[in-house]
Amino acid sequence: MVNQWYETAEIKRILIGSAHPDQTRLRHLHMTFFGNNRRDCWAAVFCKAPLDVKRAIWEHEKDELIYDPRMGKAHVTEEDLGSNKESDMIPGARAAFYAWLYRAA
Repeated sequence: MVNQWYETAEIKRILIGSAHPDQTRLRHLHMTFFGNNRRDCWAAVFCKAPLDVKRAIWEHEKDELIYDPRMGKAHVTEEDLGSNKESDMIPGARAAFYAWLYRAA
């Protein structure tokens, strides 16, 4: 499903074209919160999943779920967010993130 999503015209247009700095900033903001939300959703699914599914999720996500300084920097830090706040996102994106988390839980 993810590979199919990357093949859509909208995503190809975002990834191929050069964007105005404001568009780049907005995309970075949304992708940062998307990454955080995705990890929250994995955790919600993980808690209700059978053991074999828990193992698969753990294997896929363990490098992101365990912060070990020997592995380098954490995926998203407060510095990455900078002055950006969740309230700076497009309202539809915020609604989608909350919906995914609600559905996962």
